Amino acid sequence: MFDNPTPAANHRPLPTLKHPLKALSIASLCIVLAACDPDRPNTSPLTARVDTTNQLHTDADVSRFLARAGFGATTDDLRNWRNRDAADWLRAEFDKPAEPLLPQTELDIAAMGNNLPPFSGYTRYHLHRQLIDSDAELRTKATYALSQIFVVGGSVIDNGQDTRRGIGYHDTLHKNAFGNFRELLRDVTYSPAMAIWLTYLRNAPGDPATGREPDENYARELLQLFTIGLNRLNPDGTLQRDANGDPIPTYDNDDVAQLARVFTGFSYDDDSYWPNGDDTRRAQARDLRIFEDRHSTRSKVFLGTVIPAGLDGPTDVSMALDHIFAHPNIAPFISRQLIQRFTASHPSPAYVRRVSAAFESGAYTSANNTRFGSGARGDLEATLAAVLLDASLFEQHTAGAEPAKVREPLLKYVHFMRTFKVENLEFLTRAYRLRDLNAINALGMEIFRAPSVFGYYRPGYIPPMTLAGENNQTVPEFQLTNTSTVTGYINVMTDLALEQVSVYSCPNTPTSVYLGLDPCNFAGQGEPFAPDYSAEIRLARTPNALVEHLNTLLLGDRMPADERQYIVDTVAGIPIETDSTTEDLRRRVQIAILMVVTSPHFSVLR
Repeated sequence: MFDNPTPAANHRPLPTLKHPLKALSIASLCIVLAACDPDRPNTSPLTARVDTTNQLHTDADVSRFLARAGFGATTDDLRNWRNRDAADWLRAEFDKPAEPLLPQTELDIAAMGNNLPPFSGYTRYHLHRQLIDSDAELRTKATYALSQIFVVGGSVIDNGQDTRRGIGYHDTLHKNAFGNFRELLRDVTYSPAMAIWLTYLRNAPGDPATGREPDENYARELLQLFTIGLNRLNPDGTLQRDANGDPIPTYDNDDVAQLARVFTGFSYDDDSYWPNGDDTRRAQARDLRIFEDRHSTRSKVFLGTVIPAGLDGPTDVSMALDHIFAHPNIAPFISRQLIQRFTASHPSPAYVRRVSAAFESGAYTSANNTRFGSGARGDLEATLAAVLLDASLFEQHTAGAEPAKVREPLLKYVHFMRTFKVENLEFLTRAYRLRDLNAINALGMEIFRAPSVFGYYRPGYIPPMTLAGENNQTVPEFQLTNTSTVTGYINVMTDLALEQVSVYSCPNTPTSVYLGLDPCNFAGQGEPFAPDYSAEIRLARTPNALVEHLNTLLLGDRMPADERQYIVDTVAGIPIETDSTTEDLRRRVQIAILMVVTSPHFSVLR
């Protein structure tokens, strides 16, 4: 079951006492079958609340908040944010500048003689590295969330010959993560990556004489997946119904066919509609251009509006996006998905309604009177603040009744990497477990590598034959969960936690692309994989103290008593021998961390 590499020479085998992975495999099966329902009562006590503010009273509060808003807490975070307000953390994050990847990409391309080699790992390396070590943590998390709504994946993003295209699309979402949703719609529409992914690059205007019509791919997904959804919604995200109790569709095929006429004539920003060579590669990160002689000048009638015939392409696009943006479905449709990506897999209608109100008003004021947003409808800063500072996340709940989010493997992986401040990240270029997260027996997913426009999972997915399914609850992440991905996650985390990351292949990559690192030469480059376990090693002689520390740091004090005792007993069973004290203490820490990060409670945020 566990396809682990051979342990390094300085690592002794796992202890032959109670094998910790026995419990982990049972826990994993529990996740796969959804027997560990997000609403299952938790026996771990929660901190009592004396108010309804956004105060982070304890280390556990900090841990839980940062796992939702960011990628998890470090020991420094616990010290720095205890007894402070979560709104202050958000304000600081919103004020941080964007960290675009294109400038470094251009430097790397120039260093390689104005072109990168056909090595697709370049984009993958930089996207994953930003997840792990970007200082703009909230913006990076929001970029990841938007990439699951405005999905572009496969080789469209991760293509060595057109590196600017994937990096440019990332930067489009990254730049707009705290901006206005209307501007985001505009920039996504003019993105070369999206135009290739949804096949409207050089979309022909159609021919009334022959009956040929433009490609409808982008028009359909713009409505269905990016903006208003299939059916009319109430402000709380629930379905509107007709007199017969049936859902009311938001659009029909005629709407899609008419809207498709808007997205014609797009090509690269070049003098020619059919550019080639270096000019095409440079244009991959620039907005598309609409060539008027290739754009449909017919009228466009959709969603109850008419765009008159004879207008130019940019005007058509602007009018179409304005009309879609004005649709009342936008606020609840997008708000619910942002909640799902940060805090709750199945948000309550009341929660959705509160966040939708922030989207509509473009403003949000926290409990400590910190103001977010510009006041313009569609402001994503205000919307995200409403998601992350909602009172339901800070109030005292009956155990198991608080909002809960199931986390996908990539978020858990990044949580580990950030919490333990893994260094020497250039190793991402040469280690199988770090470089190819989508491979068999790995995580089964990567950022910007979704197999279809629906992503790795759909926001309305209700897992069959589960407790969540019986209660008609959405748990999108379970669509990715199966025996392969769960086993792969355990394999990956075993390698990481036990520091057994090995080189499985040596990519043929010019060293100048990776900041001077030679992917095929280990000499003089330090430890290949170096998590910081120093705080944990200081506690390793006392298993109870070590496990309590990890319970707070990684789980926000949500570990049930029986699970806590099981891990304590396992750690205590690892002897500390005089001639190998340092190694034994480290092994205690490794095993404890492995058991926590592969437990069901690390998979569910509360």
